[in-house]
Amino acid sequence: VERSPIVESITATGEIRYDETRVARLSSKASGTVWWVEKRVGDRVKQGEMVALIDAAEVGQVKARLLTALAEERLQQQFQNRLQGLADKGIVPGRQFQEAETALSQARTQVLSAQLALINLGLPIDVDQYRGLSEPEVASRIQFLGLPKKITKRFEPATTTSNLLPVTAPLDGVVATRNVVAGEVVDSATVLFEVVDTRQMWLILNVPLEDAQYVRIGQKAKFL
Repeated sequence: VERSPIVESITATGEIRYDETRVARLSSKASGTVWWVEKRVGDRVKQGEMVALIDAAEVGQVKARLLTALAEERLQQQFQNRLQGLADKGIVPGRQFQEAETALSQARTQVLSAQLALINLGLPIDVDQYRGLSEPEVASRIQFLGLPKKITKRFEPATTTSNLLPVTAPLDGVVATRNVVAGEVVDSATVLFEVVDTRQMWLILNVPLEDAQYVRIGQKAKFL
């Protein structure tokens, strides 16, 4: 016979769940048709990796706006440059030169507006890289804006739409659910994928009320 401490324990049912702070539900930033699905349930993804492509008319419209705005800006800049020399010599009245400056400022505003619209769609762009290029060169460069090169190599530029909008994973994880197929019509409220980081999970214990007095923060739990 010996005297020793008694270790008391309680038993409760439990459930393993995803850490809600490490779950991402992905949707398209514009309405359209699912054009390509890259990932399936169980696939691992990295932050920023593309999981699907949406054929969104809004994307093509904003790209067209940018193309038009850059062309208009270039024309207004050339016109102002010609007037500058004439205005310095007094051949052109200052009022006309000021009107040219105003038109150039408006053209630059249109360029900025199109740039911000693309950024809001998740397609960041540096318009300075496109100034000085011809319209066909700009159109070629922005056709697959935001798409990985390994993906664009599969497409034929002459026959592929310029409306493509990538859906990307915001965190590293695993595709837990996929609620979309190619050809499906979706909008910004449609959840297409659920990506979860399974490196940390939650254990939810259903402790009976009469046993709650025995539970303390920091206690160790054994889940079997």
